[in-house]
Amino acid sequence: MDLYDKYFREMSALLAAILVALIIIGCGPAVRDRETYKAEVEFMEAAASEQIDRGVAMIDAFCKCETMMGERGFTTTECQDLAETILVVKYRMGYHTAFMRYLGGLDDRRPPKIPSEVPEASSLCPSVDVGEPMDIPDELEFVSDGGVDAGD
Repeated sequence: MDLYDKYFREMSALLAAILVALIIIGCGPAVRDRETYKAEVEFMEAAASEQIDRGVAMIDAFCKCETMMGERGFTTTECQDLAETILVVKYRMGYHTAFMRYLGGLDDRRPPKIPSEVPEASSLCPSVDVGEPMDIPDELEFVSDGGVDAGD
């Protein structure tokens, strides 16, 4: 056996030992403070709820729906995307946080395997077509503390 073969075998054995040690160390239970994890889950739920409310307010203020070819929907893709995001968060956040509680040992009840259905984005459309969406100018003029236009 030459020096290269000896070196190769020793390095292979060393790498195998390191790999086994890493697997054993990495597979242990995660150490996490229960109250901290619970607070993180509750924070995520509260933040998601607040964002849902803000998103719905944005839709109410700036989006318009129309009925075209028998289908009701938003007139812009931005409003459509916002509505879809709001509904996914609204209908799926509880499912995901319930699983987080279950997997984190905060709750013994396993959530159902299939989450609830998400309604169509058009479900956030007003029941009656309302006027044009509010125009937002491309450039806004801000007023300084002295009451003079900042551009002056």
